[in-house]
Amino acid sequence: MRSPRELASLVEAHLGRHLFDVADPWPLTLTVQLPSARALEDDPAGAARTNREILAWADAHGVATRLTVRRMGGTPLELVSHVTIPDEDVAQRVVGRAMRGRRCRVLARAARIRALGWPVGEECVMRVVRWTEDADDLDFDLLMAAAVWFHGHLGAVASMTAREVPLEGFSGKWLGGVRSLHRRALCALLEVDGLPLRERPEEVRYRYLDPAAAGWAERLATEVQEAPELPVARAIVVENKDTYLAMPAMAGTVCVFGAGFAVGAAVRLLPWLAGLDVAYWGDLDAAGFEILASLRAAGLAARAVGMDLATYERFRAYGTALGERGTPIKASEPKEGLDLTDDEYALYGALCRQELGVPRVEQERIPLDWVMSVPQPR
Repeated sequence: MRSPRELASLVEAHLGRHLFDVADPWPLTLTVQLPSARALEDDPAGAARTNREILAWADAHGVATRLTVRRMGGTPLELVSHVTIPDEDVAQRVVGRAMRGRRCRVLARAARIRALGWPVGEECVMRVVRWTEDADDLDFDLLMAAAVWFHGHLGAVASMTAREVPLEGFSGKWLGGVRSLHRRALCALLEVDGLPLRERPEEVRYRYLDPAAAGWAERLATEVQEAPELPVARAIVVENKDTYLAMPAMAGTVCVFGAGFAVGAAVRLLPWLAGLDVAYWGDLDAAGFEILASLRAAGLAARAVGMDLATYERFRAYGTALGERGTPIKASEPKEGLDLTDDEYALYGALCRQELGVPRVEQERIPLDWVMSVPQPR
């Protein structure tokens, strides 16, 4: 028989799966998993004890019970066969403090969004609450204030950059770039495809590693460069700036600073990359593989370097469970349809699900000598 603790754990798991659902996830009925006749005969006292514990737990929390009669040696024995969590209030009493806190925060933030002053669809409400679950209360307050401000001034910001928007009490960097979480949340709440701001032009930084370019300054492309300034046959795209600056001299090679998902700018501004042997070296984490896949989807036949299981296992001890902002990386399901090899997708999936240990080994934690010495597929 399931104990009250096991039943409460199942309720908590159910609430966790439906934390951001629009539909009401209650009632929930769970089976107690009654013992077989043989098991009941072997330990009638244990079954009776657990049954009493379930009844007491149910009575204390407002959980409904369904009874059934089992016979033991001809004697009828009334046992709880199912329990039902009828509604949100009962569920809140059953689950642990941490889950109760999460749920209360979700409901409170959803209520804040509904009170903004204009209709926001329930799907949108819960989507924004899910996106901002890791945001602290101050950041969420800023999001609500920004939504109200933009709702009344959306037509007045077309000539402004994100840092010029006159939001009182906000950092100039708060809005972030076009793909930032803050902007996505605001656009969802305002039901617009994007904020009509004057955006900073795309740019990509690159360095020629060929000895013939020794002493050349770093290149900065802000418009399409139809051809390289120096004949090159290979390109390596990296994510970490220190790694980018530390790349050694290599004949016929250019190094491109990818800067995360903004790496797409390199494909657009440097179309000649498509004709080179392109290698991509990023962080050993889910995002790194998704960036690799996005490069390929943009038309670059990029091969991965330093992003294999052997490298992960060698440097796992230097990995981290924290993301860029210092918050814990949550396990997730891998995205489908990514342009990855079977081995890459297997490692990507294991990192998403956190099956190997730490979910992230940053690029700068892996020595350049290691990556340069490991034979790579071509």
